[in-house]
Amino acid sequence: MVIMSGKCDRSRYTLLAIVFLLSGLCNGMAQEATSTAGVSGAVPETLEQLTRILLPNNPDISAAREKALAAKERIAVEKSWADPMLGFMVMPDPTPDMEMLSGARNTVISQMIPLGGQKRLAGRMARSRLQMERAGLSSEILAQIEGLKITFEEISYLDDAIGIIRENRNTLDQIAAIAIASESPPALLSEIQRIQTQLAQIGYDEALLQELRTAEQARINSLLNRSIGRPFVPAGDGLAVEPPPASLSLLLGAGGVDQPQIKMAQAAARMASQEVSMARKERTPDLTFGWSQQRNRDWRRDDRGDTIILDFNMPIWNGKNRGRIQEAAHKRAEAGARLQAERNRLASDICAQFVRIQNLWRTIRIYEDTLLPQAAHALEVAQTVSRRQEAQLPEALESQAVWLNFKLAHRRALADYRQGLARLDTLTGRALPAEEAKP
Repeated sequence: MVIMSGKCDRSRYTLLAIVFLLSGLCNGMAQEATSTAGVSGAVPETLEQLTRILLPNNPDISAAREKALAAKERIAVEKSWADPMLGFMVMPDPTPDMEMLSGARNTVISQMIPLGGQKRLAGRMARSRLQMERAGLSSEILAQIEGLKITFEEISYLDDAIGIIRENRNTLDQIAAIAIASESPPALLSEIQRIQTQLAQIGYDEALLQELRTAEQARINSLLNRSIGRPFVPAGDGLAVEPPPASLSLLLGAGGVDQPQIKMAQAAARMASQEVSMARKERTPDLTFGWSQQRNRDWRRDDRGDTIILDFNMPIWNGKNRGRIQEAAHKRAEAGARLQAERNRLASDICAQFVRIQNLWRTIRIYEDTLLPQAAHALEVAQTVSRRQEAQLPEALESQAVWLNFKLAHRRALADYRQGLARLDTLTGRALPAEEAKP
């Protein structure tokens, strides 16, 4: 009877394990089918392809480009004189003393002529504004390319993380199969419960990663001005990385030359200096030249002849002139301080990003050279032993968990490293396409 009871217990536990294993496999297949359906019909796209789509289609870049084009057209406006004035006067009801002028018609044309080279300087200021807007366009392009790279790498990481989790689920299924073959029912039930807990956690993690991927996919479609729900699959080797920059001094030198924010601050400082010159030139009088012709009511030329008019404005209020010049001088000092602050901020950000990239590179090397090979070897040994010794099953589960965590941490470090490189390219201006970098 005891023997029969033992057989019945083993049969019951074996049946329970088989049902549980089949349930886990079905859930995994359902989740995999769901995730595959999310990107069905999507053609893998490389980062280079996406960048070519981004430049002409991103709304923020288009807005900055139009703003620069508007600044270019403004140069001709600022260099030109004011429009001439045309006047027409009729005297329908003159006083008795002026009765002979009843119905007389007077035509006047005048043109204001700025002196002191004000319009020439205004054109230079407009060119400085154009340089600022072009630098702003370059800065916007860098920001959008950086966002594209970061989102692309995040989606690549999420896809690889989901694959690692599914690989872990398959490993757990293999361990569960080993547990089913065990001849100790109490140990079998305990290990099945542990496996079930881990599978439940894997299911939760995978669902969370799928939701995060949906959000990142919406973001990349937004950057590309495409439909938010359009499926996207990144193309390329997610594990390939390039070594970090070796010289901080070269990065700092590149940041001082190519960074659009620096160019924008330099153009602003140059424009502030030009505003000081303009404030001084505004003390120069403006000449207004005019011509007037008198005709009678029959449109015949009047005997009084034509009249030539010369007018000058008189900028004699010293308080206003002095205040205008002092205001421009303070703005010039402000622009110079902002330029220095921008250089300091850029140098600090480049140094911080350089250190972060070096640390991430060392982390990647530790995982690839030491931790991952050791974890994979430990897992292989634990699985081999567990096939022969039932007591080693917990060690197999623990080794498998360590291996999974190491793979996920390594993949996260790779994504962070490449995202750090994207940020560094923005800080140094190296990510700006050649056609957009032209002045």
